[in-house]
Amino acid sequence: MIVLLVLAYGVLLLYAVTVHLTVRHYVNFNSRTRLHTIKQDVDRDFGATNLTNIVFGISSNAAMWDSRKELVKAWWRPEDRMRGFVWLDEAVNSTLPDQDTLPEIKVSSDTSKFRYTYGRSPSNGRHHIRIARIVSEMFRLGLGDVRWFVMGDDDTVFVPGNLAKVLAKYDHRQPYYIGSISESHFQNVDGFSTNMAYGGAGFAISYALAEELDKVLDYCLERYHGLYSADARIHACVAELGVPLTVERGFHQFDVLDDASGLLSSHPLTPLVSLHHIELLDPFFPRMGRIESVKHLIGSAHGVDPMGLLQQSFCYDPDRNWTIKVSWGFVVQIHQGEVPEKDLELPVRTFSGWHRDRDRVGIAFTTRENPVDLCDRPVNFYLTRSTGLEGGKSSSSYAREERTRWKCLRSEKDLSMVKTIRVVKDITPDPWLLEVKLTLLFNPE
Repeated sequence: MIVLLVLAYGVLLLYAVTVHLTVRHYVNFNSRTRLHTIKQDVDRDFGATNLTNIVFGISSNAAMWDSRKELVKAWWRPEDRMRGFVWLDEAVNSTLPDQDTLPEIKVSSDTSKFRYTYGRSPSNGRHHIRIARIVSEMFRLGLGDVRWFVMGDDDTVFVPGNLAKVLAKYDHRQPYYIGSISESHFQNVDGFSTNMAYGGAGFAISYALAEELDKVLDYCLERYHGLYSADARIHACVAELGVPLTVERGFHQFDVLDDASGLLSSHPLTPLVSLHHIELLDPFFPRMGRIESVKHLIGSAHGVDPMGLLQQSFCYDPDRNWTIKVSWGFVVQIHQGEVPEKDLELPVRTFSGWHRDRDRVGIAFTTRENPVDLCDRPVNFYLTRSTGLEGGKSSSSYAREERTRWKCLRSEKDLSMVKTIRVVKDITPDPWLLEVKLTLLFNPE
């Protein structure tokens, strides 16, 4: 058994630790930690925002809903008294047994009076007008105790508790438009805007902004009949009201393809709020389907430590020449050799860009290459389970990914003995001052 203590998450801090191997060898580790505090609005006279203060508007259509609802089930939690609606273009059977596990279904109002002139076949994009009006339609329902309206697609996956924590930083009585941009450079600069919240990532509109937006939205949509998407229309109308985009990096449009593990294992230092385009990505975990892997990722952290999900910690073992990276709730990676922290925090290009023909220049953030030499790639240990412990701690277990298609021909030394890893971690505190301690146990009995 190897035991490793780490201060997380991932400025250099010396922390002496004893590590015990079956060969009874002892080493010291350097661990590295970074402190970060979520900014809170001050001088507030209202209670903290929670899930009951949020109304979700999920855009879908009757033809797709039967297949997409399984993905919504993966994150929707009626037991937490979540409120929201799925907005369709026409009615479907809403009396099915699984409807109790899903948001209420509503049919959008007729939008035939609005012009839509984008592209050569404008009729193909008219649904974007309907989707753009969902915010206004939800506001007009007159629901009580609403602070935020949150928009998303039927293939958007939210981490509801983290969303509520992020929105709690802001005063809903002020006009806020919160979300994030695309990972694709060309989507941002050619197709849309770096000032626009992408609908697939989900975006939040405060009650104060929704109230003002409702007064002008229909007139505004008519003026912007030449725009393509619903989120572009909302952005244009919000901009006319003088409200800028507030970027929260936990919202993810995920305009990438194939294997997203390089992104998931290098999440920014902020709570994970949303993921998108699940059907265009490989499953997150080995030997799982896409929806099953989403349930495993989100569900394992729910009720244990959702704010710690995907947060990174780094440490080094100079005697064995290991670099260890923990992306909590997803994967533990062990590199042979020392990898600098400035490199570890960058996403590895395991994924393809949204535009494959422009893949090398199409990503809107810094990455590092996926090594050609297979021996330079880390050995991955993927999450199997997590649970809460007494004393404000959690325990999560990770199992080695067996490389069946290829193996590194170099000796892995002690690394070949490691099959499972257990991580015992302080549950991420709230407010989010990130100085928590982790203990890693290798091959725990």
